[in-house]
Amino acid sequence: MKDLEPPEIHFVNAAQGWLELNNPAEAQAELDQVTDFKSHLIVMDLQWRIYAAIKAWEKAVDTAAETTTTHPNAPFGWIHLAYALHEMQKPAEAYEVLKPVLDRFPKEWLMRYNMACYAVQMGRIDEGKSWLARANEIGDKKELAELFATDPDLAPLRKASR
Repeated sequence: MKDLEPPEIHFVNAAQGWLELNNPAEAQAELDQVTDFKSHLIVMDLQWRIYAAIKAWEKAVDTAAETTTTHPNAPFGWIHLAYALHEMQKPAEAYEVLKPVLDRFPKEWLMRYNMACYAVQMGRIDEGKSWLARANEIGDKKELAELFATDPDLAPLRKASR
């Protein structure tokens, strides 16, 4: 994949900065100035993040789906697609997005963690526990413990573990 060069890289950097400052409107204005590289992985990721920041989940789904088609080996395209579906209250669809690609990304703990969230949200507590254990095998145990302790999606699993 070709690296972004000026001026596009400047627009991308500015958009990232605005997003970090919690100003998605300015981030979008900067990203809109990127014209020839809309399908660049960095641009697509940033576009998804802007949509997520404003909770435009249908647009986020479209952008993530396009990312999985254009860049099928980028794990975050799949993660973003599933997450956006989850945010649209479609955990079963989110689950079905990730399940077939898990073997392609054996070191992506976040995929397994999200599978735990989706399984629990579908009422499959034991399966959620199993996915969480798999995430713990490859992810940072401290980070996962912190996520588990506060993630509302996993509240039923925490309750069942008491």
